[in-house]
Amino acid sequence: PVLLLDPTTRAAAIGHRVCLVLSVVKTRLRRHERTSQKAEKEDFLSISLF
Repeated sequence: PVLLLDPTTRAAAIGHRVCLVLSVVKTRLRRHERTSQKAEKEDFLSISLF
């Protein structure tokens, strides 16, 4: 908990989370044409977990 108060650590954690979300979005865009609605809902749930 103390480490989260450090600005550098917080920035790194936020940056890592943003990278994860971007990778999911890129994957969705890449396979957009052959992605079903069910898969899109699963992607949305995985983004919500971040």
